[in-house]
Amino acid sequence: YIEPALSRANALFKKRLKTPDRVAGAKSRLVADVDGAGIRRADVIIEAIFENLEAKQELFRKLEAEASSDAILATNTSAIPLRDIAAVLKKPKRLIGLHFFNPVAKMPLVEVVYEADTDPAAIERGAAFSNRINRFPLKVKSSPGFLVNRVLGQYMLHAFRIHNDRKVPKEAIDRAAEEFGMPMGPVELADTVGLDVGLNVLATLGGEEAAAESALLKSYVDQGKLGKKSGEGFYL
Repeated sequence: YIEPALSRANALFKKRLKTPDRVAGAKSRLVADVDGAGIRRADVIIEAIFENLEAKQELFRKLEAEASSDAILATNTSAIPLRDIAAVLKKPKRLIGLHFFNPVAKMPLVEVVYEADTDPAAIERGAAFSNRINRFPLKVKSSPGFLVNRVLGQYMLHAFRIHNDRKVPKEAIDRAAEEFGMPMGPVELADTVGLDVGLNVLATLGGEEAAAESALLKSYVDQGKLGKKSGEGFYL
């Protein structure tokens, strides 16, 4: 799981940093830590595993037990309510959301997600961290899909519906979106985000009205076609 991520990072370093010395410096600072030895000394910990509540809760139990009491604990969940994830923590008020968008290297926005009882200092520190890494922090209340995915979910849902029900070619849908001004069409975006992630988001936001579209995504996921990360989704 980690090797492909390191390979993508190395490609990004070469593209952005250009010179061999700067690329080598960046590579030396990016350390794979499978055993979690760095948890105790981390200032910021961002969970970015797959969209499953139980898996995230299990991970945060471990993180809270081992992390520094003043470390920022954040989740990159795209749709799961913050309160549900934080329910297993002894200090649930310290958990915030830091939700990045794909492609992460290009998208400037980060949703800083909070509940009504989230520690205000944690929210401010999350926003400050986003600024430090040259991202624009948008503070949003925790609700299904937060802000961006509540809009994006409907946008992608209707794209799948046009493709699935009306048999409009995916290329035509994406081309129309790009001609309108979008940097990427909704079907290509689904491949970029990951069809498994999209399936979970539809389950959270779409409900029964998205049953046909969920079945369409599931047919790809069941074949191992997860999108860009697996080499094939709607597109090769």
